[in-house]
Amino acid sequence: VVADVGAYFSGKRFGRRKLAPQVSPGKSWEGFWGGFIAAQLLAAVFYLWVWDIFNKLGAPPALEANTAAIAALDIEMNFGSLETASIIIFVVVAGLLSAASVLGDLFESVLKRNVGVKDSGNLLPGHGGMLDRIDGMLASVPLLAFFVLLLRW
Repeated sequence: VVADVGAYFSGKRFGRRKLAPQVSPGKSWEGFWGGFIAAQLLAAVFYLWVWDIFNKLGAPPALEANTAAIAALDIEMNFGSLETASIIIFVVVAGLLSAASVLGDLFESVLKRNVGVKDSGNLLPGHGGMLDRIDGMLASVPLLAFFVLLLRW
C-alpha cells in the first residue's frame, strides 16, 4: 500500500516516462521508483522503531532464534553489526515486495486487456473494481511468505 501511495504521488508530480503504456498508460518509471523508495523508507523507519522497542523490552524467544539465523548472515556479509545486516535485509525485502506489487498490477492489467475489460468490477466505482485494489498484494504476499519462511521471521 505504501508503494502504491508513493508511486501515485511521485508519478503525478514527476511522471514523464511511461512504464508500460500499452498495458497501463498511467504508470511511469518515476512513479515506480517513488513507490520503491517509499516502501524502503517506511521499512527502515519501522525496523528501527521495532529494534528500539526490542532493545528496551527484551526480544521475545522467537526473535532470538531469528537473530541467530541473521547473525550467521551477518558474519558472511560482513556488515559489522547484527542491526546493520538486519536492516539491510529488511529494506531489500521491502524493495522486492514493492517491485512484485507493480508486476502484479501490470499482470492483472494484461489479463483485463486480453479479455477486453476495463474494470474488474463495479463494487468500488472509479477504482477499477476490487481486483484492482488487491492485484499488487496478490503478487507480493506469496513473496513475503517466502521471505518469512526463509529468514524465519
